[in-house]
Amino acid sequence: MIKKSSFLIIWMMMTVYIGASDYQLISQTLGVSAEHISLGSGMFVKGSNSIFSNDAYIANYKTTVDIFATQLMTDHNIIVGSLSYVLPTKTRVSVGTSLSLNSGFEVTEQTGIDDEHTPTGTTYDMSKYHYKVSATQTLLSQFHVGVGLNMISQKSPSKGTGYSLDLGLKYYINKTGLIGIAVRNVLSKDVSYANGTENLPRTIELGLFQPIYKKVVISPSITAIQSEQNYEVNYLYALPIIIEPLEKMKVMGSISQKYAGLNAKTYFNVGTQLDLGGLCVSYAYRKSDFREASNQHFVSIQINI
Repeated sequence: MIKKSSFLIIWMMMTVYIGASDYQLISQTLGVSAEHISLGSGMFVKGSNSIFSNDAYIANYKTTVDIFATQLMTDHNIIVGSLSYVLPTKTRVSVGTSLSLNSGFEVTEQTGIDDEHTPTGTTYDMSKYHYKVSATQTLLSQFHVGVGLNMISQKSPSKGTGYSLDLGLKYYINKTGLIGIAVRNVLSKDVSYANGTENLPRTIELGLFQPIYKKVVISPSITAIQSEQNYEVNYLYALPIIIEPLEKMKVMGSISQKYAGLNAKTYFNVGTQLDLGGLCVSYAYRKSDFREASNQHFVSIQINI
C-alpha cells in the first residue's frame, strides 16, 4: 500500500501511470518562494524565482540570487534556485532550476481472493527536474517583455523529458501600477516516457498590481488552462493583499486556488517579508486539510548585488 503521507504527491505527480491529469510543475501546484505562496501567485514577486511564473522579471539590482527549499509530508523535498544578471545591452538573463524529490514509495501487488494490495518489501524514489533559461528586455521604459525555455526531466521511476516555451509581459499603467500577462507552455511538447506521454498544458495568467491606499496594495490574478483533460474548473484565481506597516517590512495574505490532479483546492495563505536591500527574507504559512501537512511553514531568501 502506498504511504499515506505520499498520497497527494502521487495524485499530483504520477499521472503518467494513472491517467489522471496533465504533467503539473511545482511552480504551478505549490510555488517557488515563500512570497509566491503568501500571495497565491508568482506574477509580481520580487525574487528571480519569479521567472517560473512570468519571464518579464523586473528588479532594481544588477544581480539577484533566489533560494527556496522546503519539505512536504516528511518525504517530499523541494529545492528551487535561480540567478539573474543584467548584461551591458540592458537585457536581463536568468537561469533557474526546480528539483522535486520523493522517497519511500512502496511497491504493492494484488494477492488473495479479494485482490488486496499488499507490500512487496520494495520501495522506489521519484525525482523530477525543471530547468529554465529566461531573458527580459525593457522597451520604452514602460514595457518589459520576457521569453523563457523550459526543460523537464524525470529521472525515476520512469525516465522522461519535455520542452516548452514561456512568454511574459509587464506594463506600467501608472507610476506604481502594473499589468502582467504570462503565457506558459507555448509550442509545448509532451513529456515523453518509454511507456507513454503526458501533456504540458498551456496556461494564461492575467494579473494586476495596484496600490489603493497609502501602503496597501492589491494584486489579483486569474489563470486559464487549455487542456484535453476534464479539470474540475478551467480557471484559477488568486486574491492577495499587501500591507507595509513598517519601512522595509510587508505583511501579505491571500485566498488562492491550485490544482491537485484534476481538482481545484482553495488555500488561505499569510506571510511576511523583510527587505534589507542586499538581503530579503520571506516567510509564508499555509493551512492544508491533509493531516500530515496541516501546518505548512515556508522560508525563502533573496540576495541582491
